[in-house]
Amino acid sequence: MKRKGYYYFNPDYVAILGDTNTNNYKAKLYLALKPEMPEAAARQYYIRNVYIYPNYTLNNAVQDTNRREAFRTTAGFQVVDSSRTYDERLFHNVIGFKPGRRYNSRVQDITLSRLINLGTFKFVRNRFAPDTQGDSTVLDVHYYLTPYPKKSLRAEIAGTSKSNSLAGSQLTLSWRNRNFFKRAELLTINATGGIEAQLGAGGQGVSNFSYGLNATLTFPRLVSPIAIDYDRRQVLPKTNLTLGYQAIVRRQFYRLNSFTGSFGYAFRGSSKVEHTLIPLSLTYVYVPTNSLGDLYYEAITDPALASQYIAIVQNQQLIPSSLYTLHFNSSPQSQSRYSQQLIFNFEPAGNAAGLLFKDGNGDGQKKVFDVAFSQYVRADIDTRHYLRLTPSTTWASRVFAGAGLPYGNSSSLPFVKQYFVGGSNSIRAFRPRGIGPGRYLRPAGRTVLLQDGGGDIKMEANTELRTKFNKFLQGALFVDAGNVWMYKDPTLYGETAVFSKDFLKEVAIGAGIGLRLDVTYFVLRFDLATPLRNPALAENERWVLDKINFRDRDWRKDNLILNIAVGYPF
Repeated sequence: MKRKGYYYFNPDYVAILGDTNTNNYKAKLYLALKPEMPEAAARQYYIRNVYIYPNYTLNNAVQDTNRREAFRTTAGFQVVDSSRTYDERLFHNVIGFKPGRRYNSRVQDITLSRLINLGTFKFVRNRFAPDTQGDSTVLDVHYYLTPYPKKSLRAEIAGTSKSNSLAGSQLTLSWRNRNFFKRAELLTINATGGIEAQLGAGGQGVSNFSYGLNATLTFPRLVSPIAIDYDRRQVLPKTNLTLGYQAIVRRQFYRLNSFTGSFGYAFRGSSKVEHTLIPLSLTYVYVPTNSLGDLYYEAITDPALASQYIAIVQNQQLIPSSLYTLHFNSSPQSQSRYSQQLIFNFEPAGNAAGLLFKDGNGDGQKKVFDVAFSQYVRADIDTRHYLRLTPSTTWASRVFAGAGLPYGNSSSLPFVKQYFVGGSNSIRAFRPRGIGPGRYLRPAGRTVLLQDGGGDIKMEANTELRTKFNKFLQGALFVDAGNVWMYKDPTLYGETAVFSKDFLKEVAIGAGIGLRLDVTYFVLRFDLATPLRNPALAENERWVLDKINFRDRDWRKDNLILNIAVGYPF
């Protein structure tokens, strides 16, 4: 009824009369309006005026709401903004009510949600003032908006925990402008610096330094030369423009520099589905020769390591790509014991560039400004399922499958686009990136040193039983399985790394127990795991259940992996 314009109507005005005297085990229900219902509740209301006070504060409430200083927008809104801090088109996009239209409670909810999610206004409040205009009943709508400071600077220090088991700290200096073009655009410029080290690496882990600068400009609308259809009943879509630079320094090995830029959209198709479309993304990666250290030159003298490290620091890489992401999340308001998430990514790279540029040097490589660009198609799907068995016990599972098919200029995916397994958010019984590709066996003593190998194809499954002991302490039992493979290129890791029909025989399996500390703001996780199946061993020796010996110190050192991380693995 409230969505039909009945502003004063509420459920208490409805009476339900039941007649069970039917002799057939059925009841007749009659709905009726109560006689004492107020007359106003039976009337439909229409919007007369929309007043907006975008600079409202309690200290200057009288001045901020002085309607004599209001200007009328082309949509008929009355805006009290003498300094014209905001472009009137902002309110046309955000506020659903228009003068002359019928009141609708759904429109009111969406309008408030949009105003809050703009990120420009600290407080949002509204008021309806009913009136009678001739034979009609009308409402004047007032929106009181208290803005954040337009510009702000803040420093942030954080602990980091990544899927490759790199953990450390990072310092970020962030400058924000919350109304850059007067339509609630958000410009954010971040300068970052940090240090990371690998946990659970048995003293053989790597350490990285990183620093960078990036800028993001977010528009609370779709900026596009062509019309894009989206559900206007949901929160406003966003257009994101990003530029960034990052350097990762792996001590005594190399320094990897990357420049990135992208332009894309994020919008909701429904309350459960979110779409991200990035039609243009450009990544340029290179390793300066003067950054190569002693450990790098030592590594390339080893025939077992040379090809992998040379591949990492090979000539510049240019990755022109597009990306589409679908994110489905079952309703958080549902009372069902079962919930799920699904994330699907599709990323073609080098397609348009391949049509525009030709092989000018006859070396089989198409280039832009004398830099060969990557060509591949990459797609993956990540599904997560949660079943609440009891109020304190949940069964959580994840299945991931992804593949990248290189072609043209590329024989394999670029290193920054490859898949990896092993580590605190993957197969926890193996060290970070310590599995595969395929049946590849890392040289003795270099298990952790060589952490840069990945693959074009990935399959992984995880399941764990989570239980709460009390408010702060949780436990888990888990099993992980999976591996990565090269699509067709045996150059780096040999034929045993290439995907084949026997891929199921090359799946790694591990299991373990976990302890989690829930401190409200985050979960600190400790997972202890051991391998059950190792694909790098001979086919009849891959199951290692019979070798488990907790009393053996050497076995514990080589096979018990402690993962320390922040947050759940999935």
